[in-house]
Parts: sequence; structure tokens; C-alpha cells
Amino acid sequence: MGHKKKSKKSWDIKYDDEISLPVEVEPQPQLATNQGHQELETQKCLRTYFNNHKSSSKRSALEFMAKKYNLKFKFHGEHRNLVLIKYDLLKSDMSKKIVQECRGIIVDLEDYYNIVCLPYTKFFNMDEDQSAYKKHRFDFSTATVYEKLDGSLCTLYHYKDKWHVSSSGVPDAAGLLSNHNTRLEKDEKPIKFCDLFWDIWKNLGYTLPVDTNKCYMFEMVTHRHVILCRPEQEEIILHGVRDMRTLLEERPQEHALMNNWKCVQTHSFESLQHVKNSTRFLNPIKSEGYVVCDANFNRVKIKSPQYVALSHISYNDKNKVNARMMLSVIKTNEGSEFLSYFDKHRELYDTMKGYYDDFYAKLELIIESGSRSKLQTIDILCCELKPTMLEFVNVLTSSGRDSLSDNISKCDIVGLFNIIKLMYIDKSQQELSKHQ
Repeated sequence: MGHKKKSKKSWDIKYDDEISLPVEVEPQPQLATNQGHQELETQKCLRTYFNNHKSSSKRSALEFMAKKYNLKFKFHGEHRNLVLIKYDLLKSDMSKKIVQECRGIIVDLEDYYNIVCLPYTKFFNMDEDQSAYKKHRFDFSTATVYEKLDGSLCTLYHYKDKWHVSSSGVPDAAGLLSNHNTRLEKDEKPIKFCDLFWDIWKNLGYTLPVDTNKCYMFEMVTHRHVILCRPEQEEIILHGVRDMRTLLEERPQEHALMNNWKCVQTHSFESLQHVKNSTRFLNPIKSEGYVVCDANFNRVKIKSPQYVALSHISYNDKNKVNARMMLSVIKTNEGSEFLSYFDKHRELYDTMKGYYDDFYAKLELIIESGSRSKLQTIDILCCELKPTMLEFVNVLTSSGRDSLSDNISKCDIVGLFNIIKLMYIDKSQQELSKHQ
């Protein structure tokens, strides 16, 4: 890439085990990449910042990019120079190329931000504005229609003479999963994502690949961690392959055959519209929909309308089910996808989004005030909340502004809805009754 090597010093990093974050020893000279692919926007951003701030650490470039684009990152538990970067579903601008690249990408801080693992870049629902179809970059004549699997993305990649597995958000897949056994209908002891993956891998009799220059994208489906569709058996299914020397994708079928792995199922359709029409007849408990991929690996996803509706409707409150369901859509930032299927609900969406945005802004004011005072919280919210609701607000704001969106996306929808109902919906109904 034209970077001259000025020293034989390595990019050694020492780490503070107590806080589990990398701490730079001293700024090191820039190194030329030895990868034979075009520089990604993510690399360009990291390298440009580092080169322009010679006294800064390599981690500073990562923090700069994360702050600028609202990205999140996690370090590998064993190889602390490896960091996985992922967009924030609630806050990141999905139209940005860097954001689209950061969907589980793993970079090496010791090797001038070279790419160690690159699963898929962000791809969109067919009818979303950012989709390849809407951008007129999609060629259905060369496309393959794949089943869209309702499981967990697992990426197998090679580093330091060993195969590793990453989840979509953790480079060593060390995150704990809630382990609800749908066959026994009971909660079991939480299990690490990586342990579950390797347990199923072993049970399937799978062997590791010989070609260490590739990363392999699988879907893990299991009754021990159900998303929505309930699998009949535990499986790890190959649906993507990337050559890490060129970063070019390859069709998964040949690699599945070569390694004796199960490959994602394909289907035949005459057009994208036919694909879309067929989703109306899919059973949402058994099928999520389709991913359509052309010869240039442009992808669009087409979900079953029944699946989308079912994934958002989890409560049976006859009076407020639609408003509560819509709040669930909003808090996970899935409004664009939802409205592409259910535009008739746009008015309700806009109303609930207004309530949500105002509540979010008030939570930010509570954080900025630095106060845990009950009276000040009530004053900012302009509403007398019950003690349990105040405690709910305290939990949402306890970790600061940077964690607010994560806290809300993971919070109990019933608790969140009850507060917004009291603050906005009930007040609106009271105002309407005054004018009747």
C-alpha cells in the first residue's frame, strides 16, 4: 500500500488484565499490508487516523472510528490484538460504507489493521431504500435463491495455526447464551456460544477444513437457542465462504461437498417478485424467508410477512397489543423493515416513534444531569412514576449515554411500554376526552 517500513520493531501490545483492555507501549512505525486485496473503508479510516496522529495508540484509531460511526467492538479473549467491530443497530447510519463493512469484521491491531475475518457485509431487505435491488445493482438473471435460516451466524476463521469461531458480535464467541430447551420447555444452565457451536460440530461428525485461507459462514440452529423457528434437529449449515487473501466470496456448495458439511438449501424462481409472492405461503414457525444472491454477491433478503409479524407480536393484550408491538419494532430499530411489509401501520409507527424519541431524549437529560434524585427524574420526565417505574428508568440510565441504546434494546418491553403508556398514551387520551 506504499507504506515504508522504517523499523523492524513489531507492533507489540501489553495488556492490563484487570480491565481487559489493550494498553499501548509506544507509537510504532506504520507497516505495509501484506494482503492482496483492495483496502476496505474500515482499514482506510483506521490507518489514516493512526498515520495522522503519530503520538496516538492504535486503539485510539479504533475508538475514533467507533465514536464517529456509532460502532461497537469486542476483543478476543486469548489474542487480545484481535478486535471484532460491529455496527449499533439503533444508532449507526446504515448508508455508510464503513458501517456496512462492520458486521462482525475482525481486524488485527498488531498487523496494521489487516483483516483476519470478514463475514458478510450488511445487506438489506429487498424493499428497503439501501438494498442492492433499490440501488439498481442487482442482477436476478445470475442469482441463486437460498433459504434464509433462522439461527445464529457463526464464522470459522484461521489464526495462529488454529481454527476459531466468532459470533456476530464476539471474536471468540465467548458470550453466554440464555439456554431455554424448547423440547423440555425449561431453562437450563447458560452456555457459551462457542461451546454450543463446538458441541454440535462434534455431534455432527464435522471435520475442520484444510484450506486455512478461507473463512466460512455457518448458521447454527438448535433447540437450545431458538430464535423463532423451532428446528427439528441441531445443525450447523454452511451458507457462505470468503477467501481472506482477496476478500472475494465463493459459492458455498463446492466447499460443503468437499468438507462433507450440510449446505444451505436453494430454490428456483422466475423473478424476484415470484420469490416475494411465495413468502406469503411460508409457515413462519418453519421458515423465515429467502436470501437472493447474484453472481457479484449482491444480496437482498425477502422475509415471510408472517414471520415478520410473528417475530414482533409477543403479547396478547387485546387493547394495547398493536402499540406495544410497534414499540418493540422501534426499540430494536427495525422500523424500515417492518414498514416495507406493513405500510398500513405507518401512522401508528410514527405516533409511537414520536413518543419513543421524546422519552429517549429525556433519558439523555437524566444522564447529563448526573443526578439519581427521584424528584429530579420526575421533573425531567414531567410525570409522576411508580417506584417500580423509577427503578426501571434508573437501570436504563445507570451505565451512561454510550450504553443507553443497548440497555433499551435489551430491556423488558412490558416495563418500557407501561412507562410510555403512562407518560404519553394516557395523557393523549385524557386531552382528547377534554375536547369531546
